[in-house]
Amino acid sequence: MTDFTISSVSAAYQTSKTTSVSKTDTAKNSSITATVKEDTAAVFEKSDASFSINNNDPASRKALVDALKADADARTKQFTDLVHSMISKQGGAFKKLGDLFEAVKKGEISVDPEVVAQAKADVAEDGYWGVKQTSERLISFAKGLAGNDPDAADKMIDAVKKGFNQATKAWGSKLPDICQETVDKTVEALEKWRDELKGVTTATE
Repeated sequence: MTDFTISSVSAAYQTSKTTSVSKTDTAKNSSITATVKEDTAAVFEKSDASFSINNNDPASRKALVDALKADADARTKQFTDLVHSMISKQGGAFKKLGDLFEAVKKGEISVDPEVVAQAKADVAEDGYWGVKQTSERLISFAKGLAGNDPDAADKMIDAVKKGFNQATKAWGSKLPDICQETVDKTVEALEKWRDELKGVTTATE
């Protein structure tokens, strides 16, 4: 009799920031300060399950296989949901910047230059919602969930594409180009990593 323990990867990331925007109400000739808090969190719940397997019992072995598959499917879904959420937030950050510029141009709001600079920095190449940082977070989560399993890596790659498609559908139209660039960079990096895993596996066989 053999004991098996299944544990999925637990990873967490959370950040929050506050941006203040001063809006002038021309009708009442007064200023309104709006505080926008942006939070993003990705938490992968740790699931633990223990099984006593009788190697001579086909039903017992099947139970293990089914449990392993269910655990893998759950992790893939978690990552798909994460991609959907992060890409949607990235698109939202980019859209807010565009809306901010448009409102300033029309004279609808008065904004501190530092607020504009921060909004631009957030979606810049090296910004928090930029292509580089967003893709790096996705890659990190994917690798943590897949471990060193090339098959699991393939599932993470599919999850990136599925999550992006879900985000696009929820957006209702084409997402900003920054989102597509992020997904392309993420998929490219994960495919390279998967191929390296397969190369290591082949060399040691």
